[in-house]
Amino acid sequence: SIKFDGTTDYVKDTSYTAPSQLTTGSFAYWFKADALDAEYDAIDMFGSPSSTHRVMSAVTATNLAFFIAGSNPLNVAHSGIITAGQWHHRIDTWDTTGDIFKMYIDGVLKGTSTTATGDNTNISQLNVGIDKGNGYEWKGDLKDIRVYDSAITDAQADLLYKGQWNGSPYTWWKFNEGTGATATDS
Repeated sequence: SIKFDGTTDYVKDTSYTAPSQLTTGSFAYWFKADALDAEYDAIDMFGSPSSTHRVMSAVTATNLAFFIAGSNPLNVAHSGIITAGQWHHRIDTWDTTGDIFKMYIDGVLKGTSTTATGDNTNISQLNVGIDKGNGYEWKGDLKDIRVYDSAITDAQADLLYKGQWNGSPYTWWKFNEGTGATATDS
């Protein structure tokens, strides 16, 4: 895992090449938030213009938040679901053609939304531990970050959480290099 200090630690892939039409997809990752008192952004994938071509997964003071295409289709109150200082597995899925968004915590579906959003084309950068420039740096640990070009199913979410399924992630940063300034896409 990588420990992010909430101020200067983050990973930026400024030459990220997403699938050409990112109308369906999933984020999957393990996180341990040091605190649950402000907004901390785990993953931010965006293009141009970043206000409408964007997918982001965050933890706020009260919610597990998922943003897509300039809107916030899914918020799940985290009270009783996650605890600061403990590891949790999170999956966010999206299907903008059917306007279906889901959030899983520790293999269990915790929220679903059918809010209409735009499409996510032109994705050209992926940030881990920071958003596109508004701050909100992650404070805690992140590991095993995956981006899928399909929406993970309920059964796959359970198996992924248990370590019994990997699927075929489009991007997979394990963050198990140990030391150094380079993270490898597996």
